Amino acid sequence: MKEHPPIEEMKTFGFRLNPTQEQQRELIALSVASKEIWNHFVEHQAARIAAGEPAWSAFDMHKLLTQERAVRPQWQKLNSKAGQRITSAVDFAYRSYRQLIKKDKTAKPPQTIDIDENQFYTLVFNQSGWSFKNGVVVINKLPIEFKGHLPVHEMDVKELRIKKRGSKWLCDVCVEENVIQPNQMTIHNKVMAVDMGLSKLATGVDSQGKVIVLANKAKKISAYYAKIIDGIKAKQATKTKNSRQWKHLQKRKKFFYAKKTQQVKHALHAQSKFLLSMDHNTIVIGDIQVKKLMALERNKKNKVSRSFGRSNLSMFMEFLSYKAIASSKNVIRVNEWNTTQINCLTGKLFEKKIELSDREVLLSDGLLIDRDLNSAINIYRRWHENHIAAVAPPVESFLSSVLERNNLLKEPVPSVGSQRL
Repeated sequence: MKEHPPIEEMKTFGFRLNPTQEQQRELIALSVASKEIWNHFVEHQAARIAAGEPAWSAFDMHKLLTQERAVRPQWQKLNSKAGQRITSAVDFAYRSYRQLIKKDKTAKPPQTIDIDENQFYTLVFNQSGWSFKNGVVVINKLPIEFKGHLPVHEMDVKELRIKKRGSKWLCDVCVEENVIQPNQMTIHNKVMAVDMGLSKLATGVDSQGKVIVLANKAKKISAYYAKIIDGIKAKQATKTKNSRQWKHLQKRKKFFYAKKTQQVKHALHAQSKFLLSMDHNTIVIGDIQVKKLMALERNKKNKVSRSFGRSNLSMFMEFLSYKAIASSKNVIRVNEWNTTQINCLTGKLFEKKIELSDREVLLSDGLLIDRDLNSAINIYRRWHENHIAAVAPPVESFLSSVLERNNLLKEPVPSVGSQRL
């Protein structure tokens, strides 16, 4: 069997930094310099556009940055390449704005950033300005200790980001790692079909009939922190903007936003890893647009659900996809349109439309199963009937295994022939 060549896969590894008090002051000074560079070029671009002059290109701003650094000692502390990343970001922001304003006349141009030492500007370094040596990362000539291990001998580091979340200092390392691409002719003999959702993150069923249900931990985390953040917002609304109490509440609000994001990502990473740890070589998953899920949730008036659907569901799919590549497994997406409305036992549409409030579906007399399990089985059926390389169990024997293993089988599973779902 022909092997596929290695492909380069971008990954990000996070580390906790332990800077000294003096190093923290140095990093904050670099953050302030970064904000000043951003504000300087945003203001000058805005002035040129207002005067009818052509906007500076990224190359123009790179040259002007070199001139400005010569007369601004505080900017000289920041690595020149890191400074150029900021001017490139300004250029990208204005080009994006020019495209957006054509479609939305109310779009706002790039804005300046508040020069506040308590609001850290993420420092981005690419090819220079950093190095790893004996348990420390040297950033802008600052040797800072970090927790964790980076196998630099195996990876080509492309970018390094320094962030501050609350009282924690973090370092994100973006690398290119040689990952073996799953062979497109893999024999799919161990398959798990997965139905994604919002009430439950995922319902999966494998070739042996084993059912796996992943609770929506990220949704619960989002709901928990939403209550805390809403309480802070309510208090903040009673304070004078930019007063000491208002700033204190603003700081707490950002802390809990960061905490929520961190815990949601951790939950999604753990659940995608768990799904791939099962004994299968292929995951068949319903490819449904997030906006369709949101349409189902619209009547609930649940802001947490809508927020989860917009971002975290797609994040889970992203984690699952790249982890599968690293594990030499396959993730195959199939169209899951109408899989909820089809009886997995007969392959035909239910006589009555299945509503969102219907958590179970009646397959035959006295045989009730979970609606998401019904959808997962239909996803398996749809993939099997359209996949020429499939050597997984036929649909009827697969369905019998599912029902028998879960004590649901009461009569032989009928054959639906070549009928499409």
